[in-house]
Amino acid sequence: LYSSQVANRSSMKANIFNLQAQYAGDGVTATSSTSYLRRNPDIQADATDLIGEITGLTTPAADVITGLTENFIQEFRLASATDRRFRWIAGVYLQRYRFDEVETLTQAGAGAVFAGDGFPSDVILHDTYTGHVDEEALYGEASYDLTDKLELTAGARAYHDDVELAD
Repeated sequence: LYSSQVANRSSMKANIFNLQAQYAGDGVTATSSTSYLRRNPDIQADATDLIGEITGLTTPAADVITGLTENFIQEFRLASATDRRFRWIAGVYLQRYRFDEVETLTQAGAGAVFAGDGFPSDVILHDTYTGHVDEEALYGEASYDLTDKLELTAGARAYHDDVELAD
């Protein structure tokens, strides 16, 4: 049984949407998938034992995380019929991920412990994590039935990531 000095809470409002469309033509299927995720975390956790190892204090320590995360994903792919000796799939993948979160870690009395080092605050950590990840990719795969029991498959994926982090 775990006894916490700080009330733990976790509240997360998340919205997730997906729209998929598919067209089956003569020998080829086209698929489009669009997804969007938005979440707002509001989390408080007991960090008393962890921070107590650093400060030497037994007073309650709270770790609070709030913010916003958004993720947009678009994928489009073409695929050949699966009942053929030669089969293939090719596609494009795009992702835009944005985040802006704040983490604050406090412990009563920590300012007195660290005042001599120039940190006279009970706020041990206050960080803002802001950034984005953008990814573009092309992919493909081809399979060929050499015999009824032997299949040869080759695939490739080329991508570019643009990552920017700031705090």
